Amino acid sequence: MTADDAEGVRQAIYRYARGIDRLDAELIEGAFWPDATVSLGAIYSGSPPGFVKVAVGFMGMFTSTRHDVGNIA
Repeated sequence: MTADDAEGVRQAIYRYARGIDRLDAELIEGAFWPDATVSLGAIYSGSPPGFVKVAVGFMGMFTSTRHDVGNIA
């Protein structure tokens, strides 16, 4: 993995955390490759857009959330 690859992964993680905390569907979906498959066992398995719909619906019941990112080398 090159340094550019590693930075791309870091930025995707940051987009996901920022997006899920803000319930920003576009930001969350932007953390995934368009042809990705999200697999969360019995909760969800499918494409990123479907996952975003499930995640935003679930996370919407909380007043606020905070996803911390750490130990990225």
